[in-house]
Amino acid sequence: MTDQFTHFLALDLLGNELSYTVRSKLLDYLRPSEFNTLSYFFDPNIFPADVDSTALGYTSLLKAGIITQENVFPSAKKVFENVNDNGVVEVHFKPAIERRQNMVCASMCCNVLRLAYTLRQENQVQKTEDYVFEWLKSGKWKTGTLYYPSGFAFLYFCSTFVKINYRVKKRFATMVRTAIEDSLQNCRFPLDYALVLLALENLGCKKHSQGISKVLLGMQENDGSFPEDAIWGDRYRVLWGGKALSTIFIVGALTAATY
Repeated sequence: MTDQFTHFLALDLLGNELSYTVRSKLLDYLRPSEFNTLSYFFDPNIFPADVDSTALGYTSLLKAGIITQENVFPSAKKVFENVNDNGVVEVHFKPAIERRQNMVCASMCCNVLRLAYTLRQENQVQKTEDYVFEWLKSGKWKTGTLYYPSGFAFLYFCSTFVKINYRVKKRFATMVRTAIEDSLQNCRFPLDYALVLLALENLGCKKHSQGISKVLLGMQENDGSFPEDAIWGDRYRVLWGGKALSTIFIVGALTAATY
């Protein structure tokens, strides 16, 4: 089963660093045949469309410049309107089967916010923004979120939307940076360091770049890749990831730190 989510991550983090041939092939692979909601897997029959894949996918394609905001608005509207009774965006599009109803993941909400700010539709997701802010301020992020068991993933995804909008940057940036710096000693796994470095770079904080980059480079294997790690999890504590995922994030982080 091939997932397109990892391919979207590669486009988002490495798109400008890829050769023309590789980038063109990746874009051909990811360019949707129709503008609708997106699924984690290329084959939507394996798993239904979800807000995380839709938000990250279209944000990445917009960033790559191969689609327009007008292309995205209909699907984005479905994302922004897919809310629970508290007005917070849910993971699974309605109507979902019973076991997938009323599920909210703060990390996924961050990707929704990034799409909203990219489209200048932040007024559509204010309650989702408030939910993410409360998750950050309360320290709930430290134990991870519903589908992202590492708190560092949440902080990274926060940093991706914080840098877009001045008002949101003023509200979030200092708190995100402080949360990262206060927990640097808790980094243990390859993706911990990569996510932290990416987040700090997004926030314009360079003072830890050299030290974290050195740690990451020390993990590089003989073939140029990096050790496998996991970023996703579920309610049953099953984790997903892999060597390709780790390498995408780590190379993306090291590249960001060189600018």
